[in-house]
Amino acid sequence: MKDFTIIIPTFRDWERLKLCVDKLLDQTAPGISYDIVVVNNDEAHEPPDFFRNKKQIQLLHEPTPGSYAARNTGASQAEGRFLAFTDADCIPDKTWLKNAHQLFNEQSCDMIGGRIDLFKPENGNSWAFRYDKHTAFRQHAHVPRGKCVTANLLIKRVVFDELNGFDASVKSGGDWEFSERAVSNGYTLVYGNDVVVRHPARQSLRHILKKQKRFAAWGYLNVKHRYGHSGLRIIGSNLLNGTPAAFRSVQIPESLPDKLIVLLTSVQIHFYKIMLQVLFLFNIIDPERIRE
Repeated sequence: MKDFTIIIPTFRDWERLKLCVDKLLDQTAPGISYDIVVVNNDEAHEPPDFFRNKKQIQLLHEPTPGSYAARNTGASQAEGRFLAFTDADCIPDKTWLKNAHQLFNEQSCDMIGGRIDLFKPENGNSWAFRYDKHTAFRQHAHVPRGKCVTANLLIKRVVFDELNGFDASVKSGGDWEFSERAVSNGYTLVYGNDVVVRHPARQSLRHILKKQKRFAAWGYLNVKHRYGHSGLRIIGSNLLNGTPAAFRSVQIPESLPDKLIVLLTSVQIHFYKIMLQVLFLFNIIDPERIRE
């Protein structure tokens, strides 16, 4: 049995995935065995030759829409004692697995939420980078509250199996649901400051809003299905509870220019999501059809 199986879902993102895999194949992990499972989540299964011809990579196909369905498929074929989840656009540090292995041994923990460093991509917008830098992937703040994202999540295979994996019915937020479910069942989640992956910030405000459109759609559907709330109640709750939170976001950065960027962007995103929810309510937009 290997020590780690690295699981990466991908959806039409082969170019960035190649960079991710190259970094994984170059891990500094003496004495640690690992394999890589890539799960194509596109309806069509037409991966480039690079991924077909690598012996170190197991290439799977999961046509059911949703990255959590793809991750479950990857986990079902894993050979490692630990499952290491990351995303196709992430760049793991060379010591990612080495430091995770050490932390598992030192802490006797069940899960690790590692640090995610944001970087500005080529041709990226400075405004979008500064917003994401302060608000996206704040593992250091969320992990102590029992929440972790799959951009950098490592977990004992036996724990993943005991919890029956991710909820494959959701398309967004399944990582937070899984980590909260794990912690509520008594499993330990720790923050790994030295267990690092790098993640690109969104290129522009348009890309940020595209991401938020997906969050709005699947958050709307998740609340309707899980709690039976009406669309009108969801909108009302978002107005009452989400509006103060959008204005409180100004507390995150220290510098005044960054405070203004975060405040203005957060408020714009908040009311953009409310507008989308109104369109969902009146069936002008079908949230089921929003994916990427």
